Amino acid sequence: MIDTDVAMAFLKRLVQSKGAVLETREIIGDLRLHEQELLSEYHADIIVNASGIGARELATDSQIFPVRGAVKKIRRPEGYPADHAFLLPAQMNHDGYGSVSKTVFIVPRNDDTLVIGSITQCNNWQLNLSPDSTEVKAMWERTTEFLPVFEDADHEA
Repeated sequence: MIDTDVAMAFLKRLVQSKGAVLETREIIGDLRLHEQELLSEYHADIIVNASGIGARELATDSQIFPVRGAVKKIRRPEGYPADHAFLLPAQMNHDGYGSVSKTVFIVPRNDDTLVIGSITQCNNWQLNLSPDSTEVKAMWERTTEFLPVFEDADHEA
């Protein structure tokens, strides 16, 4: 089990201790037009493009699209094993309409925290999900239907 927050902080310290300089800056337009200038400025051999959805513009790649998602962190309920993870994939419902259920996953983050998910919405650019959003509430309902032990879980993890 890896606590990714702790792991990323460790990796950041590690690469910085070896001389890496992490810089955040805005590059306007196609990265390839700035390539030689950036390689020269940083005395680098390569550029790592870790811009995520920004690559749509930065790499002029119209095939890139966002997938809006949400997860919820909760405190592990007492008695729930710290090493139990579940993935319930989306499945066809037998409701006569051919509808598809949503995915449920439960992943330990550390001894005290579980990550619950999920929501995935392809090509959705909106950033307005909150704990009160209909989708987030539905995600939580799927989770507690699957494992009722989470109904009274502490959501302040």
